[in-house]
Amino acid sequence: MARVCVQTELAAGADAAWELVQQSSTLHHVTRGLIGFEGELPERWEAGQDVTVRLKAFNRVPLNDHRLQIVSVDDDTRTIHTNESGGQITRWEHRITVDPSGPGRSLYTDAVELEAGAVTPFVKVYAEAFYRYRQRRLRRLARETT
Repeated sequence: MARVCVQTELAAGADAAWELVQQSSTLHHVTRGLIGFEGELPERWEAGQDVTVRLKAFNRVPLNDHRLQIVSVDDDTRTIHTNESGGQITRWEHRITVDPSGPGRSLYTDAVELEAGAVTPFVKVYAEAFYRYRQRRLRRLARETT
């Protein structure tokens, strides 16, 4: 098993940032150019949702099916917990948290525990780069929309 934790500060209050991260439109935006999704994601994330989509590299090249189970969405702690899997990835347990970090600012965290057999070290390197990319795009989106 490998662990990845990537954080960034957003130029948006915690409530505004929390609203953003619960929407699939935000996921589409922050992954655009790197990963696309073929299939329906829920408009807004809610506990108990279980969806399978086809991942597409660079929004064009079909990869594998990816299952996303939304375990919990907690408004009090501003935390989303998902269990995901697909392809060689047998476990991708993802926690998204949004914490206040000052007036009009918030700390956004992606924390993942993952397993992918022999390729786990490579998937870990990919996950770190993927979340840095996503967070860079999320910082820009937060500045533009709040």
